[in-house]
Amino acid sequence: MKKEAINKMDQSSNVQSKKKSAVSAILKISIAVAAFPAVAALPTIAPPTQGGIGGAQVQDGDIIGQMGGYFKMGLMMMGIVLAAYAFITIVIGALRRWKEYSDGRITVAELKEYIIAAVIQIAFIIVLVGYSASTLS
Repeated sequence: MKKEAINKMDQSSNVQSKKKSAVSAILKISIAVAAFPAVAALPTIAPPTQGGIGGAQVQDGDIIGQMGGYFKMGLMMMGIVLAAYAFITIVIGALRRWKEYSDGRITVAELKEYIIAAVIQIAFIIVLVGYSASTLS
């Protein structure tokens, strides 16, 4: 008697699991069918204006070329951001040196030395960013 009860319980749980998997499959198919029109109406991505990695214009639908063009633009933006960070760091350092000069801890020669080195460093950074921009284009 116990074996019959166990067999019936196994059969009912087996039927329930099959029902769940069938309902799950039907739901997945209905969601996929409902979402299909949304995929068809997606806008196209505008190609980058400066061209791809090699410098050639990117054709419509060329996803790899578009990714390369946007990667190149990202590198340019990163160079500009790093140059701006360097400029801000140098200005903050100059203000600290001016405060040290005002407090009498350094001489005018040391202040001039820092300012001259800062101007040379800023010019070097601008040249490097310009060179990288011309190399990437």
